Amino acid sequence: MKSVIAEIFSGHCANNETIDKGVDYQDIDVKIDELCERFKKGLNKEQIISFEKIRNMQYELEAVTEEVHFKEGFKLGLKTGVETFKD
Repeated sequence: MKSVIAEIFSGHCANNETIDKGVDYQDIDVKIDELCERFKKGLNKEQIISFEKIRNMQYELEAVTEEVHFKEGFKLGLKTGVETFKD
């Protein structure tokens, strides 16, 4: 069984897709996609496959990092709440 924190993060307790990431995030995301597409135009098929593998691994790493940060932030928030009501 997954932890409650992992369940929340994975979207089983809330819909992560409805979270507004903001204009800055969207602007950067579009710029990265545009740069990657321009970059791929100068690559051969083998290089494109390698480049896509790298990008996919980066996405996986980002997902793992986001989960770790989410868990730590959640724990810190909970500890803060407990400390608030401790005294």
